[in-house]
Amino acid sequence: MKILHVNDHLAPKGGVETYLLSAIPRLEADGFEQAVVYGAGQPELVKHAFEVPEISTPGWGNRESTLRKLSAAIDEFQPDVVHLHNIHNADAIEYLLDNKPVVMTSHDFRYLCPASNFYYRKTEAVCERSCGPACFGVTLSKKCMTPRPKFAWKYYQRVMRTKKRFADFKHLIAPGQDSADRFIRDGFPADNITILPYFCRIQPLPEPRPIPDKHLMLYLGRLGGNKGGQYFIEALGRLPDNVHGMFIGNVDATTEGVLARLAKQYNCEGRLSWRHWATQEEISQQLMQTSVLVFPSLWPETLGIVGLEAMAHGVPVVASDIGGVPEWLREGRNGFRVPPKDASVLADRIQKIVGNRDTATAMGDEALAYLRERFLPQSHLSVLKSIYEAAA
Repeated sequence: MKILHVNDHLAPKGGVETYLLSAIPRLEADGFEQAVVYGAGQPELVKHAFEVPEISTPGWGNRESTLRKLSAAIDEFQPDVVHLHNIHNADAIEYLLDNKPVVMTSHDFRYLCPASNFYYRKTEAVCERSCGPACFGVTLSKKCMTPRPKFAWKYYQRVMRTKKRFADFKHLIAPGQDSADRFIRDGFPADNITILPYFCRIQPLPEPRPIPDKHLMLYLGRLGGNKGGQYFIEALGRLPDNVHGMFIGNVDATTEGVLARLAKQYNCEGRLSWRHWATQEEISQQLMQTSVLVFPSLWPETLGIVGLEAMAHGVPVVASDIGGVPEWLREGRNGFRVPPKDASVLADRIQKIVGNRDTATAMGDEALAYLRERFLPQSHLSVLKSIYEAAA
């Protein structure tokens, strides 16, 4: 069987790409031939790749070139099923639906929300609305959509045009129940949805890593925006001086200044260190030295792959109780779920782990056991292959 993936990026760039580049070789090993249509990236990462830059744009008079290039890719590869991931071009989505069986994964909410994330930047709150004309008024007061009117209109059209075609998708794969519920609310047929969490790309350890002597809380991700990095630093400032924080993410000259300012503001200078994005091997090495992973996201993440990577090392997690986090974080068992934006509760739960070796050990054991039970590649790919076969 041939599967054609369609995604903005073909590069080790973010969670979607991490998942895609981990799934493709595993599917190929099971006899599924794979190809990727991408907007920008590194074609050498896969055997078959077709560059269509237009899919990454909301569409500005490029319909003819978009469809011509998609048609050429389909004619050459002859896929049995198209797997739609994250793109912006509504013309491309409609063309795929008109020509091939299409399965979609809801990696974010770009097919339901013009801002893609159901998040108000001004109030740091989650939006529970359905997309409609009122979005343009709401964004003036709560700042969710892009401030560029032309792009806001195009993103709005991407949502409205895709929603009209929900019945034409063969299947929707939702990483978590929250994601599935949002699609059902907006009209996607409930019987065409499968909740299928991501798998962990990191081989789980035979047993949890030894409890580190140094108390280190780790943050993996971008600073600012909807990721809640500032609350990580505020929580660090509320913890004893023997607790240190490590930030791995979008570190550059500007970000370093922000991190230094926040560390000074929250009285944890000298206890916060940082570095730029790390490789998978470097992340694993860092997790071996980590007491607790902190995931303080503010938007309804569809899952949170970094949480699975921590679990693969037997590292407890403290995370915002939001979006798909409850799919993998069992309260009080492999970590704690906390209200978003509450640095006081965040610090309290971190202290419960770093301040009690028995708790840390028990949570590490539970994390590794639950990962093996539910988030290994074999079980995920087994369900995914059955979805492809049904769609074809």
